[in-house]
This record gives sequence, structure tokens and C-alpha cells, in this order.
Amino acid sequence: MSRGFDAEAHTLMLRLCRGMSAHLEPVEDDALALHCPACDVHHIRSIEAVVAFAAAYRATGDRHWANAARGLGRWAIARQNVDGAWIESEANPWRGISIFVLLALATAYRLLQTAEEPILNNDEAPRWRDAIKRGVSWAETIRPTGHIGQAAAALCRRIRWPGAARNGQFWNTNYLATLALMFHECGRALGRDFDDRSRRYLEFTLSRIGVDGLIVGEVNEPAPGWAKPFRRVDAIDPGYNLDMTLGVLALYAHHRGDDGLLERVATSAAAHLPLLYADGSVDNGMGARGYKAACWGSQTAHGLQMLAAGLASVDARFLRAGQRNMTLLQRCLHDDLLQRAPCGGDGPPPCLYASFARAANLALALAVSSPRASAADTPLPCETTAPSRWQLASLDTTVMRGGAWMMTLSGQSRDSSRLPYRFITPATGATLTRLHHDRFGPVQAAGFAVYQRVEAEHMPAQAQASAAGLVNASGDLRSIHDRRVLIEPLGPSAVHARGRLRTRRIWQRGAAYEMDYAIEHDRVVKRLQLMPNRCDHVLIEPLVAMPDARFAQPDAHHVIVERAGLRLQITLHIDAGTCRMQLAEPIQPYSPPLPIRPLHLALGAHGRQALTLIFTVTDC
Repeated sequence: MSRGFDAEAHTLMLRLCRGMSAHLEPVEDDALALHCPACDVHHIRSIEAVVAFAAAYRATGDRHWANAARGLGRWAIARQNVDGAWIESEANPWRGISIFVLLALATAYRLLQTAEEPILNNDEAPRWRDAIKRGVSWAETIRPTGHIGQAAAALCRRIRWPGAARNGQFWNTNYLATLALMFHECGRALGRDFDDRSRRYLEFTLSRIGVDGLIVGEVNEPAPGWAKPFRRVDAIDPGYNLDMTLGVLALYAHHRGDDGLLERVATSAAAHLPLLYADGSVDNGMGARGYKAACWGSQTAHGLQMLAAGLASVDARFLRAGQRNMTLLQRCLHDDLLQRAPCGGDGPPPCLYASFARAANLALALAVSSPRASAADTPLPCETTAPSRWQLASLDTTVMRGGAWMMTLSGQSRDSSRLPYRFITPATGATLTRLHHDRFGPVQAAGFAVYQRVEAEHMPAQAQASAAGLVNASGDLRSIHDRRVLIEPLGPSAVHARGRLRTRRIWQRGAAYEMDYAIEHDRVVKRLQLMPNRCDHVLIEPLVAMPDARFAQPDAHHVIVERAGLRLQITLHIDAGTCRMQLAEPIQPYSPPLPIRPLHLALGAHGRQALTLIFTVTDC
């Protein structure tokens, strides 16, 4: 890898280790556990920090990190179940975290024992190996069901068949991908060859890569057409794909020296790269698990650096992607712990989940040897300034770039909210999920339309969803989103979208709408038409309110935002009908993880309504 990537990854990993070590506390039998200052618990998955502490010892030679790894390893062994698995918590018996714990434990064991002086003594080393062996025995029982089994299980849950609750047969794609790397690392730690097991789960994962490179199977496992009436639709989460699935596949391919697999993973990863922005953030506003999004990725996944390290031998742009993301991670540190956004402040301490997951990711990335010198070096999508457009067909998502501007439009139709399941509604209907200016920073960000607390461990009880959209006073129209929106290209950095407003009452039809988005030289232009319009609507434009931003509305047709010596001006032109523009009070949203100041555009109730918004950035 490049010397800059290595140095930056080492620095960031050590900072995270310092932040976490401040929360290590002794528990039974001389073990050490990480106490989460936000949740006031010992997250069992925090065992993953063991690989970061082991890597910190190998990098610095400081016995403090070796002792931290040994203590955390003792706690891991004490918390292992009889069947060899670990559970999420006492209240949540989900055993999937065992895959990540085993990966970290096996890698840490090898790092500690292959040093010049083995760290684990004659009593500890056999206990570590025994824990890894029992974990492997449990992992060998994982058998994802086929299409018939998936449909049958979903039907039994639908009719509330006794004992048909969600069980261990449900596996998101990132778990199956991680199993391949986990078995490989466990084999290296135990001196055994588990390649046949790794290949089994590798094939499961590769079968879920679509023709456009995107990977299905986050939240719902894929199913054939005849099974759709009995279960949710297949779902895609590009954030988890980048932060977990593709990263572990890249590391596995690199460690095995499988050039064919590396090329296949690189092709899939390249399809996801348009969602990486110049500041290192990843736009997951349309993702099936966007509720777990942070500015830098998914808050409980590992991270982009595994992907960068594993694919560095194929194309150097993946290293640059990892470095951009690390720069943003450093901006999100507070007391050497990761926050979900670079908003600073002296608020409550963050949950440790993001810190130990990203630290483990960095440790795994740093274990990769240097790549071949013949690697290609193509530009990232965010590095080009020429008018450009990328289409993520499986997500019906378009990314556009021109000059200093970049934006993502979500038209995806994979909405499971109409079915009786508790999963969220991603942004749809040509929603602008991200608008970003290279110098000014994030301008707009929107997430899912309806907030639902899917995972209580990682989501607050109440929160604002901060979705963009068109709503009316009665609440009949939840947003401008439509599952059947049609997005057509108008040029290299311009699109036209048309659809019909979706209502909460399925027997009603909302007004037809058309929208144009274009990057024209140094400005962004958004045009909206609503026809026919028979009720009052408010178009919500969620503006990002960074701590140093100053907002002003000098008149009814202009809004000005100033920060970092730059001025963002939003100009309203009313082409037909009536419209009033007003800045609402700031809200602290949950997704996207940025403070939002909504801009409300109140439209008239009669006839055709048409308006144009122009975004420009100039020096103050």
C-alpha cells in the first residue's frame, strides 16, 4: 500500500485505541471489558477491539496494548456460549455478531503469537485456540435457506404459525461474505485449512452480485418472482456493501492470491464508487439500511479501508477512496471516539460501536502486504470536474457531477412499507438525497421518509426523519416520492423525472409532478411542476446546518447561508401559481446524521404550480 495510506491508518487506529482504552474496566477473573459511556453497558461485540489493540502492540511495541488485548480476550472467552457463539446482548439473542468476534479474535491471536516474543502464556494460548475452535464449530452450522425455504418461512410468519419467528436462517449478505474471511483467518490461527468452508459462503455472496455490480440481500434475502407475494422484496444497501461485504471479499481474495476474484470484487466496488463524495462521505440515503448511516458510512459496519487495502493492487483509486474517508473519520473524532458527523460540540459521549468497528477495520486493512507496482490509477467519480452522470440501475439512482457540484437522486422502487413488516421506507421518487459543493461542503441531505425504530440498540426512541418531499396539511401525501417515477437523462449532468404523488390512501391518486435537475456551469438548477393541484402543499428542502453556518432570508425569493468564507445563495423563481418561502426552525435529525434547517416552500391550491430553485456558491 502507499506510505501515506499506511501512516494515516496507523495514526487513526492508535487514536481510536487511546479513546477506547480510557473506557476499559476490570471485570471478573482479571478480564477487561469496554464500558460504553453512552449506553452504560458492555457491548459484547466490543470484543472486536481486541484486533485493534493487538495491531497497536505490533506497531508500537508498547505492552500496554498487548495487556489490553489479553484482558479483552479473557472477557471474550468468558462470554462465549456453550454452543460456541456470542450473543448481541442479554435482551437480544442474535448470534450473528459471532462472525465478527471470531474474525477479530483469530486475527488478534496470530498478531500476538507471531511477534518476536509471544504474548500469550502457556495457559492463555490454549484457551484462545479452544474458543476459536468452538466458534468455528458453531459457524459451520450456518445454512442459508434456498428460495423455497425462504418463501415457506415468510408465509409461516405471515400467518403467525407457532415458532415461525425470525430465526438464524435469515442472513444478510455481509454476514455470508465475512464468513469466508473469518474461516480463512481462523484456519491461519489454528494451522488448519478451512478453504472449502470459505468457498461455500463465497459462492453464496457472489451469486448476489447483480449485472450492474450492486449486491442484493441486505435486510431481505433474494427470492424468485413467485415468492414475492409471501415476503419482502430484495433490498440493496450500498453503504453496507462498501463498508463490509466488498471489503471482506477483497481481503479474502488478496490473502488467497486469487486475482480473478480480486478483479470481480473491483468491478463491483467500482459500481458503488459514485456514491463516495469529495469530502470522504458516503451517500446512503437510498439504502435499505440507511437508518444506520453516518457521514462516513454505516455506523456498525467495519469501513471502507478494508476495501481500499484489498483492492490497492488492482487500482490505486481505491486507496485514494480509503484516504478520503479516513480524513472525514478524523474530523468526526471527539475525545478520540467517533461521532456520526463532524459537528463537534461538547455533547454527550458517543456510543463505542462505531469506534471499535472502525478500529478493527483499520487493523485488518493494515495487515495487507504491499500491492504490485503495476496497479492502474483511474480517477474517482468525485475527482472529475467535467459534466458526468452515473446510473445505479438496480437502485434506480442517478449521480451527477459538474464543476464543484455533485448530487444523488434516488428513484428506487424497493419500498417495503406497503407490506406488514417493520422496515423503513428509503428515499424514492427522484429525491435529492445529497447535494454537495467541494468548497462549501454539504448543502442538502435527505434520508428515509418515515422513521421506524428497526434496531433499538442503535436508534433513538424518537427522532426526525428529515426526508425531503411534498406534504399537505392533512398528511394524506407523505412525500413527493413515487414508486413508479421515471427518470430520463437530458444531458451529461441533467435529468428529467416525472411521476405521481403517492398518497397514504391507496385508492386515491395524487397530482402528477415533473422535476428537472441540472448542473449548469457553477450553479445547480431544480425545476418543479405540479399539476393539477387541488390542495395546499409544502415542498420541504432540507438544508444542512453545520455549526458555523449562518442563515438569512433577506426577502421572499432569496435564502443565504454563509460558512467557511463562502456564501450559498438559493434563489426562487415562481413560473406559475403562487409560492411562499420560509426558513423553519433547525431540527436534529437521526438520518442523515447532520443538523438540518428545513426550507419550506408553500405552494398554492389551484391550477398548475411551477417553480425554479437556483443554488450558487460565491466567496463572501
